[in-house]
Amino acid sequence: MPLLEWSDKYNTNIRVIDIDHQNLFDAINALYDANESGHGVDRIDVAIKALRTYVVVHFEHEEHVLEQAGYPEFDRHRATHRDFTHVIDSLAELYRQDPDNVDVNKVLDFLGDWLTDHILKTDMDYVPYVRGEKEGNPPPETSVHGPQTGPQTDVHIAFTVPANKADLIKGFVDSVMGQDLAAENFEKAFQLAHKILEENSLARAKKLFGVR
Repeated sequence: MPLLEWSDKYNTNIRVIDIDHQNLFDAINALYDANESGHGVDRIDVAIKALRTYVVVHFEHEEHVLEQAGYPEFDRHRATHRDFTHVIDSLAELYRQDPDNVDVNKVLDFLGDWLTDHILKTDMDYVPYVRGEKEGNPPPETSVHGPQTGPQTDVHIAFTVPANKADLIKGFVDSVMGQDLAAENFEKAFQLAHKILEENSLARAKKLFGVR
């Protein structure tokens, strides 16, 4: 018997979303089956990679649908996706560093609880907007394009950001792109912040999934 069983209560009746959710159920159940057969730890690396792939693809699909529907809680919903992705990445790093310190049962409990709760509560909130039963207000966003001064040494970057973050991000990019001491300090500060974030994420993963 699988850990997670799909039923009608999980249906959003949005085809691409429901297919993705079923794939996530299957990925978690595959890890559960491996664990039940005594191979959970051996296969967790493969399972985590497969799960992350499903997660990234699903979140991209879902966010596109919500953006097109003008879901008013789009930014908050996207933030829950980012947080979950960080957790999966931290789990992968914990396993890479210390595979014996990963409790597969804790991983399964977390994944099952998160997915079912996310579908039944967070996801069901956007369904009326996608169906057109409620009128949405598309979140204001601005496209920011990175500099492209030469094909050999520069990379063109285009991404979408919330309008209320656009000036902050533009200012940060301008500062980092400089050739002065300020740019160097900005880069060092960013690298330090990123390192602290990774350390905090790993500590969270140990607390959630660690054997000890």
